Amino acid sequence: MPLGAGAVAGTDLPIDPDRTAELLGFPHGPLHATDAVAARDTMLRAVAAAASAALTLSRLATDLQLWSTQEFAFVEFPERLVGGSSAMPQKRNAFLLEHVKAKAALAVGAWTASAAAMKSTPFTNSIEVGTEAVGAGWPALAAVRDSVLLTQPLVGGARPVRARMEQRAREGFVTATVIANRLVARGCRSAPPTTSWARPYGKRSSPAPRNSPGSPCRRARRVRRARRPPNCPPCARWSTPTTGAAAPASATGPSTSSPGGWPHTDGA
Repeated sequence: MPLGAGAVAGTDLPIDPDRTAELLGFPHGPLHATDAVAARDTMLRAVAAAASAALTLSRLATDLQLWSTQEFAFVEFPERLVGGSSAMPQKRNAFLLEHVKAKAALAVGAWTASAAAMKSTPFTNSIEVGTEAVGAGWPALAAVRDSVLLTQPLVGGARPVRARMEQRAREGFVTATVIANRLVARGCRSAPPTTSWARPYGKRSSPAPRNSPGSPCRRARRVRRARRPPNCPPCARWSTPTTGAAAPASATGPSTSSPGGWPHTDGA
C-alpha cells in the first residue's frame, strides 16, 4: 500500500511520502489516496502493452512458419532451431515458432481475466482488484518475455532462400501493376482483355512498340474511333460475351464485337 494513502483516505500522522518515494526511486508520492489504494490500471496497461507486442510476434512467427514449409521454402533454419517428428525424424520442424504463436494467447487471456476481475468492483481497497486481478498479470508478462527471448534467435538464424524467392516472383508476375501504370502513362486508357505482349519479370526483351499492329494502345485507339450503332449506349460495345449466333451487322457496317464481347477491327 502506498505510504501516506492509508486504508483509503490518507493518514493524519506526520509522515513524508515524497521522502519515501525518493528513497525507493519513484518521482513522487501518491497524488490521491483513493486512487492509490483502489486503482490497478497500471497493471492493466502493462499487460495490454505486452499483449500487443505478443500479437506482433505471433504474426511474425506465423509468416516465418509458413515461409519455411516445403510449399513456400522461402527461409531455412539451422539445425539447432528445428526438430524432427516422432513418426518422421527426417522432418525439420521449426517448433519454437509454435511456442511464440501460443504465448500471445496467454497475454491476451491474462488481460481479459484481469479486466473481468476488476469489472463492477467498488472503487476502494478490494481483494478482487488488488490480489486476484493483479495476480493474473504476472504470468502474462513472463510469457511475453519468453516470447521475445525465443524470437531473437529465430529471426537471427533464419536464412532466406533467394533463388526460390526469385522463382516465385517470376511465376507470380509481381510487375502487373507496373505494366498497368505504364500503359496509362503512355496514353492507353483502354486495353484488350489480355496483355500477352507484356514481357515476363526479369526479361530484357522489349514490349510491343506503341504503334505496332499488336500494340494494345493502337488497338484501343481503333476501338475509340469505331462508330457506335444507332441508339446504342456507350457501354454496349463492352457488353458481356455473347452466346449462340453472332450478332447482326449494324446499319453502319460490320459488327465491331468479337465473340468474346471485346471490340476489334480485324486488323483494320
